[in-house]
Amino acid sequence: MNRITLRPLEGITVGDKEINFYIGKLPAAADEDLSDGFSFHHLWVGESKLDKKNILRQAGIDKDNVVKLNYYHTAKSDNLDKILILQVKDYNVAEKMILKVDEMKILIANSMLDLLVKGSLKIEGESIADALGMKYIGKFASS
Repeated sequence: MNRITLRPLEGITVGDKEINFYIGKLPAAADEDLSDGFSFHHLWVGESKLDKKNILRQAGIDKDNVVKLNYYHTAKSDNLDKILILQVKDYNVAEKMILKVDEMKILIANSMLDLLVKGSLKIEGESIADALGMKYIGKFASS
């Protein structure tokens, strides 16, 4: 069982009553703790066109562990924010992805690969990026 640790802060006086505030600290949940029954999006972006039928084989991923493969390619580079908001159906996840690519200063791309996988599957994002000729952006919890 997890415990919550509370630490008192300074009290604030309101009229003739003193109110104490407490800050709680919850133990952080690791992805492994959340993996059963959850799924995660993994995002890669790049310039080259991939053969959609062979992506999982090239990446070395068993198709039974993939909930959904979402691959998009355009011949002309496009704004990555626009691609993500239009291609990723879960807007909460798309927003997290957009914030991450903005933080990484990746503004345009030709290709986007979003794999929705079962939580128990371990993904080696950088290795897969090398195999596919793409850049790994990260892992995002499905909402």
